Amino acid sequence: MSKTQLKTDSGDQPHSGSGDRSSLPGCLVKAVLGLLVIAIGLVILQSLLTPDVEDNKTVQIRQGGNDTNSQTEAAEDTEPDTPKRLTDTVTMKKVNAAKHPLDPLMALADRGLEIIDAKYPNYTAKLLTQVRTGNTLHDEILMQVKIRHASDAVDSEPPEGKGAAKVPFSVYTRFLKPKAKVGQEAIWVEGKDDGMILGHGTGLLNIKTVRLDPMGAFAMNGNRYPIFQIGFRNLIVKMKEFGENDRKYDECEVQIERNVEVDGRSCTLLTITHPHKRDHFDYHIAKIYLDDEYEIPTGYEGYLWPEEQGGEPVLLEKYFYLDLKLDSELKDIDFDITNPEYQYPKW
Repeated sequence: MSKTQLKTDSGDQPHSGSGDRSSLPGCLVKAVLGLLVIAIGLVILQSLLTPDVEDNKTVQIRQGGNDTNSQTEAAEDTEPDTPKRLTDTVTMKKVNAAKHPLDPLMALADRGLEIIDAKYPNYTAKLLTQVRTGNTLHDEILMQVKIRHASDAVDSEPPEGKGAAKVPFSVYTRFLKPKAKVGQEAIWVEGKDDGMILGHGTGLLNIKTVRLDPMGAFAMNGNRYPIFQIGFRNLIVKMKEFGENDRKYDECEVQIERNVEVDGRSCTLLTITHPHKRDHFDYHIAKIYLDDEYEIPTGYEGYLWPEEQGGEPVLLEKYFYLDLKLDSELKDIDFDITNPEYQYPKW
């Protein structure tokens, strides 16, 4: 036998590897199935760890009566010097006499901002929202919110060597429904944390505080406005923006409805309607609910034009502030992730 002849013993025979290659698909299938089982298990575990809906509250609205020949207008004529609630200062008589029907409402908005700035620097509430983005009408969301308006007041003693700092606009939110979001918290403070939202997940996802761009895709998912536009003061500002645009055009109708109950509280309902769909109008119907006692807008509904002739208006967005506590004394700790009452992770 020559030196170059290969040995035929099985121990010295080179392996072709064909048997190993034939088993690779089976191994891959098993690996994929294993990962799938793990993923399903994690989803189930996350669901079990996610709290149930904490509060299934929704808004209850009971209609009142139109402002035709109302006692409000009668009082306006007979008792001109009698102090009135803010909602009593707007009447159909003024609307009909105005150059544009929105003029009395714009004056009302300016006065409303003055009242908020003077009387309501802080408040807590349950915020009920439902919005449409694209063609999707999302489920109702209920959040516990704490809102502190910016002011020149000082919350605490400034650090040594530093001057007093202004109180920044501050927001805290905690989801109460739907179930998939229950327990999630978010804090945004103007001028802090590089303008980012500090938030966290729940269950298995509550492992780290996350920083979110308030205008980013994740934070804006299912929302029409960023977190820094929350609050009924910002609601008035947004309504004024719409109003300034709408005053440039005709085809605008205003109706006033008194004694409308929203969550058991007496409100005056201002309804603005654009009968015809035009490119320069953002909405078909806007409903603004002004709390008669608090003198602030505690609810808003916006509708688009019907999708077909004779159809119902399409809900675009709604916001209601319920269970308001307007005398809340909110401090820096209410907008701090180290607050022991909150569920933020340690890192």
